[in-house]
Amino acid sequence: MFSGSVTIDGRGVPKGTTVTAWISGKLVAESEVILRRSSSRLGATGSLFSPVDDYLNVIWSWSNKSQNWEFYSPDNEHFAINTYTDPKSTDIIWVNVSGDVEFQSHLLTTGLNLIALDFSPASGNMNDENVPTTGQAFSDLIETENLYRVWHFDNVEKSWRFWDPREAFQFANTLTGIRQFEIVHVLLNFDQSFQGTMPLFAGTNQIIFR
Repeated sequence: MFSGSVTIDGRGVPKGTTVTAWISGKLVAESEVILRRSSSRLGATGSLFSPVDDYLNVIWSWSNKSQNWEFYSPDNEHFAINTYTDPKSTDIIWVNVSGDVEFQSHLLTTGLNLIALDFSPASGNMNDENVPTTGQAFSDLIETENLYRVWHFDNVEKSWRFWDPREAFQFANTLTGIRQFEIVHVLLNFDQSFQGTMPLFAGTNQIIFR
């Protein structure tokens, strides 16, 4: 068995790279590079995502209040610069994975996935009669002329749908309804509470529709 590290011009080679060793023109060893990560050393986020460590590329978390991003990378070289280090239940996060893998109650598919921690994804048919239209769901924000636009990301199709209250977008809107527990991006003109006690802020807000 051989172990060690491989670099090219001082940089580590990608996971999966085949490395061979030759002596006097004869192949004496061949191995595939694996990425060893110290999840426990990378704090609470590393521990939480350790079950999907082999698939995890990066996590992004958006703060509605500060309007800033935090991130977490499982690679050891990012240990000192990770900023998303204290995950909490119902945090809404973007998870980028290299393959399909189950995490909590979610099936993460290759690429970006928008999920809420410890929270089951929305279910049911978007066309169900009990599902409010987007206009109905956000009527409070529309009445105050605060709502600019609503965006929704589909984890399976990796595509966006949107709804804009302005008349010019009446026939262009693609997000026709909002299911309970749907994760949406709500763009506002000014600060306003939503659904009673949920504080929303001027700019972009990632929320779970309840």
